[in-house]
Amino acid sequence: MSSPVTIIPTIDNSLQQDGATENHGNYPQLETRLTAGANRKSLLAFNFSALVPAGATITVATLKLNCYTYAASRTLTVQRLLRTDWVEMQSTWNIFKTSSNWGTAGALNATTDFTTTDAATTSLTGTGWLNWDVTNQVKTAFASVGGIAHFVLSESGGADGVVNQYHAREYTTNTALRPQLYIEYTVPSLTGAAFLLRMI
Repeated sequence: MSSPVTIIPTIDNSLQQDGATENHGNYPQLETRLTAGANRKSLLAFNFSALVPAGATITVATLKLNCYTYAASRTLTVQRLLRTDWVEMQSTWNIFKTSSNWGTAGALNATTDFTTTDAATTSLTGTGWLNWDVTNQVKTAFASVGGIAHFVLSESGGADGVVNQYHAREYTTNTALRPQLYIEYTVPSLTGAAFLLRMI
């Protein structure tokens, strides 16, 4: 294992208010939209538990998404999802898994569904790669969520009904365009007795 590492999501999904009971976990796109009664947002989870060794210090973490359908300029916000047991093929606007409702439909409850702490933003102004600094969110995932980072992506800055789309992990035409989590970390140096024990 060595730094840096880049991984694709373990699971991802889009939540659609205008299809509140529909699951889109196997779709090749993620979506965001801000419009009354038809909001859309996306969920992603990355399992890096086997790639960053215990005792390491995470120094950089960047979430990367590729926008391929650009409809309007927006501010895109990535927040840490608190419902870490959400299920890709069950989650909808109304539920995070079968028989389990979001605190507020659409993962909108800032107490039980997500947290604003360490939220990251970027500006969407066209197609191509988007980057968010999620270092602190990934540090929290490393320390307390078993090395699995859970994110919820939403937009602000307009409500005219347009949809912005991003390649999901299920996109197969060009796998290099799938979402990515890039992580850099350091590990403690072995000195003295610890170094001698490692050499034995």
